[in-house]
Amino acid sequence: MSKILIIDDVFLYQLSLGEIIRDLDGKSEISHVSSLHDGEAALKVAHFDLIIVDIQIQGYTVIDMIDFIGRFSNTNRILIFSLANENVYADRCLIAGAKGFVLKSSQRQQIETAIFTVLSGKRYVSENVHRMLLAAIPVVLPYEPKLVPREKEVMHLVLQGLNTREISHVMKIMESTVCTYRANIFRKLKVKNVKDLATKVRV
Repeated sequence: MSKILIIDDVFLYQLSLGEIIRDLDGKSEISHVSSLHDGEAALKVAHFDLIIVDIQIQGYTVIDMIDFIGRFSNTNRILIFSLANENVYADRCLIAGAKGFVLKSSQRQQIETAIFTVLSGKRYVSENVHRMLLAAIPVVLPYEPKLVPREKEVMHLVLQGLNTREISHVMKIMESTVCTYRANIFRKLKVKNVKDLATKVRV
């Protein structure tokens, strides 16, 4: 049985999400709160397997919101459920620590997929955001050697915080191929980890 917390200041969204979750798993235990203050109280007394939250409540920024949740919960299964522009906010939410981002205006099936994916411990963004990440402004390297295009794509996704399996899904290539590209990137740029890579590369 999964324990799920919904933080949203619009009651109708709380109800609709609860209905979708119960259809996915009738045994799920769902808690609803309409403010971060009430969310804090809920997080202090219970562990939740999934936290679904709107980032546009009470004037908090994306980072503030996720940091707030992190102070009272040890789960990283945070799904952003929002009307905010996904082209602007989805990657920010992932970088800040959320596991997924789905629009409130999405089709029911897409919302179901987002909930199931994040509850399973994987990342979720829409196909539109996948394409946006792959077509993002190229990474600028202040030195040689240059990376081949596919290595640049992998590097960009690594810097977005995606793991090997997630990159494999986004790029539709084998995980072993992702590992090869990743090793080539580290070798060519003479870095040992993602932190060093982020320091050395200007995005």
